[in-house]
Amino acid sequence: MLFVGDKLSKQMLKFVSNIPKVRLSVSGQYAFYTINVKESIIDVQGLVQKVEEQIESCTQKDAELHAIQVFVVSSAEPRLPLQIEDATRRTDSADGLAAVNLDTRLDNRYGPSFFLFYAKFGGGYRSRVLDLRTTTNQAIFAIQAGVCKLFRDTLRERGFVEIHTPKIISAASEGGANVFEVSYFKGSAYLAQSPQLYKQMAIAGDFEKVFTIGAVFRAEDSNTHRHMTEFVGLDLEMAFNFHYHEVIVITDLSRDYADAIAAVGRQYPAEPFQFCEPALVLKWPEALKMLREDGVEIGDEEDMSTPVEKQLG
Repeated sequence: MLFVGDKLSKQMLKFVSNIPKVRLSVSGQYAFYTINVKESIIDVQGLVQKVEEQIESCTQKDAELHAIQVFVVSSAEPRLPLQIEDATRRTDSADGLAAVNLDTRLDNRYGPSFFLFYAKFGGGYRSRVLDLRTTTNQAIFAIQAGVCKLFRDTLRERGFVEIHTPKIISAASEGGANVFEVSYFKGSAYLAQSPQLYKQMAIAGDFEKVFTIGAVFRAEDSNTHRHMTEFVGLDLEMAFNFHYHEVIVITDLSRDYADAIAAVGRQYPAEPFQFCEPALVLKWPEALKMLREDGVEIGDEEDMSTPVEKQLG
Protein backbone atom coordinates (compact mmCIF):
# COMPACT_ATOMS: atom_id res chain seq x y z
CA MET A 1 0.00 0.00 0.00
CA LEU A 2 2.97 2.32 0.49
CA PHE A 3 5.18 3.68 -2.28
CA VAL A 4 8.92 4.01 -1.56
CA GLY A 5 9.90 7.59 -2.37
CA ASP A 6 13.16 9.51 -2.12
CA LYS A 7 12.22 10.90 1.29
CA LEU A 8 11.27 7.56 2.85
CA SER A 9 13.87 4.90 3.62
CA LYS A 10 13.32 1.18 3.17
CA GLN A 11 13.83 0.74 6.92
CA MET A 12 10.98 3.12 7.65
CA LEU A 13 8.79 1.40 5.06
CA LYS A 14 9.38 -1.93 6.79
CA PHE A 15 8.35 -0.35 10.11
CA VAL A 16 5.00 0.84 8.76
CA SER A 17 4.05 -2.38 6.98
CA ASN A 18 1.05 -4.50 8.02
CA ILE A 19 -1.28 -1.56 8.57
CA PRO A 20 -4.60 -2.72 10.07
CA LYS A 21 -6.21 0.58 11.04
CA VAL A 22 -6.08 4.10 9.60
CA ARG A 23 -7.55 7.49 10.50
CA LEU A 24 -7.37 10.11 7.73
CA SER A 25 -7.37 13.90 7.66
CA VAL A 26 -6.74 15.94 4.51
CA SER A 27 -4.99 19.31 4.17
CA GLY A 28 -4.53 20.61 0.63
CA GLN A 29 -2.82 17.99 -1.50
CA TYR A 30 -1.49 16.08 1.49
CA ALA A 31 -3.16 13.34 3.50
CA PHE A 32 -2.27 12.85 7.16
CA TYR A 33 -2.83 9.33 8.50
CA THR A 34 -2.78 8.17 12.10
CA ILE A 35 -1.92 4.49 11.81
CA ASN A 36 -1.96 1.63 14.29
CA VAL A 37 1.08 -0.58 13.58
CA LYS A 38 1.38 -3.64 15.84
CA GLU A 39 -0.30 -1.45 18.47
CA SER A 40 2.16 1.42 18.00
CA ILE A 41 0.69 4.75 16.87
CA ILE A 42 2.38 6.68 14.06
CA ASP A 43 1.49 9.66 11.88
CA VAL A 44 2.13 9.36 8.16
CA GLN A 45 2.18 12.35 5.79
CA GLY A 46 1.77 11.47 2.14
CA LEU A 47 -0.08 11.80 -1.14
CA VAL A 48 -3.19 9.78 -1.93
CA GLN A 49 -3.01 8.35 -5.45
CA LYS A 50 -5.55 6.39 -7.46
CA VAL A 51 -4.45 2.94 -8.63
CA GLU A 52 -4.88 1.49 -12.10
CA GLU A 53 -5.99 -1.91 -10.79
CA GLN A 54 -7.96 -2.63 -7.62
CA ILE A 55 -5.97 -3.80 -4.59
CA GLU A 56 -7.75 -7.02 -3.59
CA SER A 57 -5.85 -7.53 -0.32
CA CYS A 58 -7.02 -4.21 1.20
CA THR A 59 -10.36 -2.76 2.23
CA GLN A 60 -9.42 0.48 0.41
CA LYS A 61 -9.15 -0.96 -3.09
CA ASP A 62 -9.01 2.08 -5.38
CA ALA A 63 -6.28 4.25 -3.80
CA GLU A 64 -2.86 4.00 -2.19
CA LEU A 65 -0.73 6.27 -0.03
CA HIS A 66 2.63 7.57 -1.25
CA ALA A 67 4.32 8.27 2.09
CA ILE A 68 6.61 11.28 2.55
CA GLN A 69 7.18 11.49 6.32
CA VAL A 70 6.52 9.17 9.25
CA PHE A 71 6.39 10.18 12.94
CA VAL A 72 6.22 7.74 15.87
CA VAL A 73 3.57 9.08 18.26
CA SER A 74 3.45 6.20 20.73
CA SER A 75 5.50 3.01 20.59
CA ALA A 76 3.91 -0.19 21.89
CA GLU A 77 5.51 -2.42 24.50
CA PRO A 78 7.38 -5.36 22.89
CA ARG A 79 5.56 -7.97 25.02
CA LEU A 80 1.84 -7.42 24.67
CA PRO A 81 -0.56 -10.05 26.11
CA LEU A 82 -1.94 -10.67 22.62
CA GLN A 83 -1.64 -9.45 19.05
CA ILE A 84 -4.69 -7.96 17.35
CA GLU A 85 -3.97 -9.96 14.20
CA ASP A 86 -4.07 -13.22 16.19
CA ALA A 87 -7.26 -12.18 17.98
CA THR A 88 -9.12 -11.58 14.71
CA ARG A 89 -8.60 -15.00 13.12
CA ARG A 90 -11.58 -17.19 12.27
CA THR A 91 -12.66 -19.63 14.96
CA ASP A 92 -12.72 -22.50 12.45
CA SER A 93 -9.37 -21.67 10.83
CA ALA A 94 -7.17 -24.66 10.05
CA ASP A 95 -4.17 -22.78 8.67
CA GLY A 96 -2.02 -23.44 11.73
CA LEU A 97 -1.55 -19.76 12.56
CA ALA A 98 -1.61 -18.53 16.15
CA ALA A 99 -4.99 -17.72 17.66
CA VAL A 100 -6.10 -16.31 21.01
CA ASN A 101 -8.24 -18.41 23.34
CA LEU A 102 -11.24 -17.03 25.21
CA ASP A 103 -9.57 -17.06 28.64
CA THR A 104 -6.80 -14.79 27.36
CA ARG A 105 -9.28 -12.47 25.64
CA LEU A 106 -11.31 -11.97 28.81
CA ASP A 107 -8.33 -11.67 31.16
CA ASN A 108 -8.91 -8.44 33.08
CA ARG A 109 -6.05 -8.82 35.54
CA TYR A 110 -2.99 -6.59 35.68
CA GLY A 111 -0.15 -7.54 33.38
CA PRO A 112 3.63 -7.71 34.03
CA SER A 113 5.53 -5.01 35.86
CA PHE A 114 6.17 -2.92 32.74
CA PHE A 115 2.40 -2.34 32.55
CA LEU A 116 2.34 -0.60 35.94
CA PHE A 117 2.38 2.79 34.23
CA TYR A 118 -0.94 1.94 32.62
CA ALA A 119 -2.23 0.55 35.92
CA LYS A 120 -1.47 3.88 37.57
CA PHE A 121 -2.95 6.14 34.92
CA GLY A 122 -5.44 3.97 33.06
CA GLY A 123 -6.68 1.35 35.51
CA GLY A 124 -4.45 -1.44 34.24
CA TYR A 125 -3.25 -2.65 30.85
CA ARG A 126 -5.17 -5.87 30.34
CA SER A 127 -5.86 -8.39 27.61
CA ARG A 128 -9.53 -7.47 27.38
CA VAL A 129 -8.66 -3.87 26.54
CA LEU A 130 -6.59 -5.05 23.58
CA ASP A 131 -9.21 -7.61 22.55
CA LEU A 132 -11.84 -4.88 22.35
CA ARG A 133 -9.78 -3.22 19.62
CA THR A 134 -10.46 -6.00 17.11
CA THR A 135 -12.80 -5.23 14.23
CA THR A 136 -15.09 -8.07 15.32
CA ASN A 137 -15.58 -6.84 18.87
CA GLN A 138 -16.17 -3.27 17.76
CA ALA A 139 -18.74 -4.59 15.27
CA ILE A 140 -20.49 -6.53 18.05
CA PHE A 141 -20.88 -3.35 20.11
CA ALA A 142 -22.06 -1.46 17.03
CA ILE A 143 -24.74 -4.10 16.43
CA GLN A 144 -25.79 -3.95 20.09
CA ALA A 145 -26.11 -0.17 19.84
CA GLY A 146 -28.03 -0.60 16.59
CA VAL A 147 -30.54 -2.94 18.22
CA CYS A 148 -31.21 -0.40 20.99
CA LYS A 149 -31.53 2.42 18.43
CA LEU A 150 -34.09 0.46 16.43
CA PHE A 151 -36.02 -0.31 19.62
CA ARG A 152 -36.10 3.37 20.56
CA ASP A 153 -36.91 4.67 17.08
CA THR A 154 -39.72 2.16 16.56
CA LEU A 155 -41.37 2.72 19.93
CA ARG A 156 -41.03 6.51 19.93
CA GLU A 157 -42.73 6.63 16.53
CA ARG A 158 -45.66 4.89 18.21
CA GLY A 159 -45.90 7.32 21.10
CA PHE A 160 -43.95 5.45 23.77
CA VAL A 161 -41.98 7.38 26.41
CA GLU A 162 -38.64 5.98 27.59
CA ILE A 163 -38.27 5.79 31.37
CA HIS A 164 -35.31 4.85 33.57
CA THR A 165 -36.04 2.60 36.54
CA PRO A 166 -34.05 1.83 39.73
CA LYS A 167 -31.65 -1.11 39.67
CA ILE A 168 -31.06 -1.28 43.44
CA ILE A 169 -34.36 -1.98 45.19
CA SER A 170 -35.62 -2.83 48.68
CA ALA A 171 -37.53 -6.02 47.77
CA ALA A 172 -37.79 -8.59 45.00
CA SER A 173 -39.52 -7.08 41.98
CA GLU A 174 -40.75 -10.22 40.25
CA GLY A 175 -41.83 -13.67 41.34
CA GLY A 176 -40.26 -16.80 39.91
CA ALA A 177 -36.74 -15.39 39.68
CA ASN A 178 -34.05 -15.51 42.35
CA VAL A 179 -32.48 -12.23 43.37
CA PHE A 180 -28.97 -11.00 44.12
CA GLU A 181 -28.76 -9.59 47.64
CA VAL A 182 -26.23 -6.80 48.20
CA SER A 183 -25.04 -4.89 51.24
CA TYR A 184 -26.65 -1.46 51.45
CA PHE A 185 -25.09 0.61 54.24
CA LYS A 186 -26.59 -0.88 57.46
CA GLY A 187 -29.12 -3.06 55.67
CA SER A 188 -29.66 -5.14 52.56
CA ALA A 189 -30.92 -4.38 49.08
CA TYR A 190 -31.48 -6.33 45.88
CA LEU A 191 -30.51 -6.02 42.23
CA ALA A 192 -33.63 -5.52 40.13
CA GLN A 193 -34.94 -8.62 38.35
CA SER A 194 -37.36 -6.58 36.28
CA PRO A 195 -38.69 -3.01 35.83
CA GLN A 196 -42.26 -4.41 35.96
CA LEU A 197 -43.41 -2.53 39.07
CA TYR A 198 -42.16 0.83 37.80
CA LYS A 199 -43.73 0.35 34.37
CA GLN A 200 -47.08 -0.35 36.03
CA MET A 201 -46.68 2.71 38.25
CA ALA A 202 -46.09 4.83 35.13
CA ILE A 203 -49.22 3.44 33.46
CA ALA A 204 -51.23 4.12 36.62
CA GLY A 205 -49.87 7.66 36.44
CA ASP A 206 -51.47 8.11 32.97
CA PHE A 207 -48.29 7.78 30.93
CA GLU A 208 -50.26 5.56 28.49
CA LYS A 209 -47.17 4.03 26.81
CA VAL A 210 -43.72 3.52 28.35
CA PHE A 211 -40.61 1.45 27.70
CA THR A 212 -37.18 1.00 29.21
CA ILE A 213 -33.89 -0.54 28.07
CA GLY A 214 -31.54 -1.51 30.87
CA ALA A 215 -29.70 -4.13 32.90
CA VAL A 216 -31.62 -7.05 34.40
CA PHE A 217 -30.18 -9.31 37.11
CA ARG A 218 -31.28 -12.91 37.80
CA ALA A 219 -29.60 -15.13 40.39
CA GLU A 220 -30.33 -18.30 38.42
CA ASP A 221 -27.62 -20.96 38.36
CA SER A 222 -28.63 -22.35 34.96
CA ASN A 223 -26.07 -23.18 32.30
CA THR A 224 -28.19 -22.65 29.19
CA HIS A 225 -28.19 -20.06 26.42
CA ARG A 226 -31.62 -18.92 27.66
CA HIS A 227 -30.44 -18.06 31.18
CA MET A 228 -28.00 -15.29 32.10
CA THR A 229 -27.31 -13.70 35.46
CA GLU A 230 -27.06 -10.27 33.83
CA PHE A 231 -28.40 -9.05 30.50
CA VAL A 232 -29.82 -5.96 28.79
CA GLY A 233 -33.58 -6.18 28.34
CA LEU A 234 -36.32 -4.25 26.56
CA ASP A 235 -39.51 -3.87 28.60
CA LEU A 236 -42.61 -1.99 27.53
CA GLU A 237 -46.05 -1.36 28.97
CA MET A 238 -49.15 0.32 27.58
CA ALA A 239 -52.75 0.98 28.57
CA PHE A 240 -55.75 -0.11 26.50
CA ASN A 241 -59.52 0.13 26.99
CA PHE A 242 -61.03 -2.93 25.31
CA HIS A 243 -58.64 -4.84 23.10
CA TYR A 244 -55.45 -4.06 21.28
CA HIS A 245 -53.58 -5.98 18.62
CA GLU A 246 -50.35 -4.86 17.03
CA VAL A 247 -47.18 -6.71 16.22
CA ILE A 248 -44.09 -4.54 15.89
CA VAL A 249 -41.71 -6.06 13.37
CA ILE A 250 -38.16 -4.69 13.36
CA THR A 251 -36.28 -5.72 10.22
CA ASP A 252 -33.86 -2.83 9.64
CA LEU A 253 -30.89 -4.29 11.53
CA SER A 254 -29.54 -6.43 8.69
CA ARG A 255 -29.86 -3.48 6.30
CA ASP A 256 -28.47 -0.65 8.45
CA TYR A 257 -25.67 -2.68 10.07
CA ALA A 258 -24.70 -5.02 7.22
CA ASP A 259 -20.98 -4.15 7.46
CA ALA A 260 -20.85 -4.83 11.21
CA ILE A 261 -22.72 -8.13 10.82
CA ALA A 262 -20.33 -9.15 8.03
CA ALA A 263 -17.31 -8.29 10.23
CA VAL A 264 -18.57 -10.59 12.99
CA GLY A 265 -19.33 -13.32 10.45
CA ARG A 266 -15.77 -13.28 9.12
CA GLN A 267 -14.39 -14.32 12.52
CA TYR A 268 -17.38 -16.33 13.77
CA PRO A 269 -18.87 -17.93 10.64
CA ALA A 270 -22.48 -19.06 10.94
CA GLU A 271 -25.53 -19.62 8.80
CA PRO A 272 -27.30 -16.34 7.95
CA PHE A 273 -30.30 -15.59 10.14
CA GLN A 274 -33.44 -16.50 8.22
CA PHE A 275 -36.47 -14.27 8.70
CA CYS A 276 -39.70 -14.97 6.83
CA GLU A 277 -41.39 -12.05 5.09
CA PRO A 278 -44.04 -11.15 5.84
CA ALA A 279 -43.59 -12.16 9.47
CA LEU A 280 -45.83 -14.99 10.66
CA VAL A 281 -48.31 -13.68 13.24
CA LEU A 282 -50.36 -16.16 15.28
CA LYS A 283 -53.18 -15.25 17.62
CA TRP A 284 -52.96 -16.92 21.01
CA PRO A 285 -56.05 -19.14 20.49
CA GLU A 286 -54.64 -20.24 17.12
CA ALA A 287 -51.34 -21.23 18.69
CA LEU A 288 -53.08 -23.19 21.46
CA LYS A 289 -55.26 -24.98 18.91
CA MET A 290 -52.21 -26.04 16.89
CA LEU A 291 -50.45 -27.33 20.01
CA ARG A 292 -53.47 -29.27 21.24
CA GLU A 293 -53.91 -30.86 17.83
CA ASP A 294 -50.27 -31.95 18.13
CA GLY A 295 -50.92 -33.63 21.48
CA VAL A 296 -49.88 -30.89 23.92
CA GLU A 297 -52.00 -30.39 27.04
CA ILE A 298 -52.02 -26.67 27.84
CA GLY A 299 -54.51 -24.33 29.52
CA ASP A 300 -55.91 -21.16 27.96
CA GLU A 301 -53.85 -18.92 30.26
CA GLU A 302 -50.89 -21.20 30.87
CA ASP A 303 -47.38 -20.05 29.95
CA MET A 304 -45.57 -22.03 27.28
CA SER A 305 -42.51 -23.97 28.36
CA THR A 306 -39.32 -23.96 26.30
CA PRO A 307 -40.04 -27.40 24.73
CA VAL A 308 -43.57 -26.27 23.85
CA GLU A 309 -42.26 -23.08 22.23
CA LYS A 310 -39.87 -25.16 20.12
CA GLN A 311 -42.70 -27.52 19.17
CA LEU A 312 -44.79 -24.58 18.00
CA GLY A 313 -41.83 -23.47 15.89
